[in-house]
Amino acid sequence: MIDDVIIKWLKEFYDAMKASSGGTVQDWTDKLDAAISGINAGGKLTAVKLTSGSTWSHPADLNTEKYVEAILVPGGGGGGKNTATNAGGGGGGGGEIIYRAPVFLTGSSTAYSIGIGGAGAASAGDGADGGSTTFAGLTAEGGKGGKGGTTLGSSDANMRGGDGGGALGGAPPTQLGWRIGGGDGGPGDDVYPGGAGKPSISAGGANRPSNGAGSGGGSWGLGGDYGAVGIDGGGGGGGTSAAAAKKGGDGFIIILYEAG
Repeated sequence: MIDDVIIKWLKEFYDAMKASSGGTVQDWTDKLDAAISGINAGGKLTAVKLTSGSTWSHPADLNTEKYVEAILVPGGGGGGKNTATNAGGGGGGGGEIIYRAPVFLTGSSTAYSIGIGGAGAASAGDGADGGSTTFAGLTAEGGKGGKGGTTLGSSDANMRGGDGGGALGGAPPTQLGWRIGGGDGGPGDDVYPGGAGKPSISAGGANRPSNGAGSGGGSWGLGGDYGAVGIDGGGGGGGTSAAAAKKGGDGFIIILYEAG
């Protein structure tokens, strides 16, 4: 059955991701792309990745009476920019991740939306929130933008990292699925270093010993360091007076189904 194959893959993926707090940007992107290629080459299952658009027309070989499974990743929050002396803005929060099986579809098509990563602040101010990703009644919450401004603010309110989407934690996959919250963005600081982003199933961006900007929180992909965008739902890095804050990573949807 589809569950036997996909749940096994997701458990292995989940365990590997949770056990690691590092890796490179390509580690998990390559793992996902390779998994999709392998599933489609096997002939029994079909995997579809949606990165844009708003309506998925059901393919002729989709039998809605069989299990359809979905992974939703939203947009990461953009980094904030703080231009006070030696200060940096907070990193954007990572988007939450939802896996659901089964997903029940009806009719000839299903509407959806792909969450776009929030823009990083180009001038002093907060980063934009990441957009939510929706599919078949499910909503994966985007990460929040990091904070910024022109002063340090009370209790560092103008440098706080953005909250990750959803609730960080979650349980290993089951037949019904799971949801894992995005990592919070790292806080900026007025003395070095800026804070590291918190991990989700991928790591947040690293702390920045050479400036006070916070890094983005993790999601499916990595949170961005200072000067770097988030990847696959990860939050963008915070900005300083010398550089703009960065955009959060865009989201996507993976649909898995058994043909016939």
